[in-house]
Amino acid sequence: MTAKYIVLALAAGLFTLSGCALSKGTIKDSPRLESSNITIPPMSKLNPKAMSLNIVDNRAPEFRQFSAEIKAEITRALTLALGRQNIELKSGAPNALTLTIQDYKTAEFQEGCVQLVGSLDIPKKGKANASAYSCMEFKSFGRKVGSDIGAAYENALTEVFKGINSGMEQIP
Repeated sequence: MTAKYIVLALAAGLFTLSGCALSKGTIKDSPRLESSNITIPPMSKLNPKAMSLNIVDNRAPEFRQFSAEIKAEITRALTLALGRQNIELKSGAPNALTLTIQDYKTAEFQEGCVQLVGSLDIPKKGKANASAYSCMEFKSFGRKVGSDIGAAYENALTEVFKGINSGMEQIP
């Protein structure tokens, strides 16, 4: 009798975890980003400490349903994350950052991945480029039960900014 209750409790726990995972979204959904999870390096070579932002959604058409919402959410989160380094996002700034959202799939992860490509154009100095991908899929018993696409975006943004900062260090 006790074993039966243990099995039922485990099954209920797995069902609950699966339900939570399902609410995390896929590459098709607009993520909710926590700016505090996006780490921006000091970017000491950035002068002035401002940049314009252009976000290009280059994903497959079937994934672009919430393109405007995704762009707005990335802009909101980056405004806060960059602000912690005293870097301002503003249109017309001489330094221009282009972020391109791309699909990214592996044999294992099909809709829980994102790839971001960043290019920061610094007038009269050069460009710093970086690319990063992140996958955040959850599986239960070999079946996909959901993805935390927000965490995938946060991780990819952190890596893109680390790469851009490294690229800026190479610019004379």
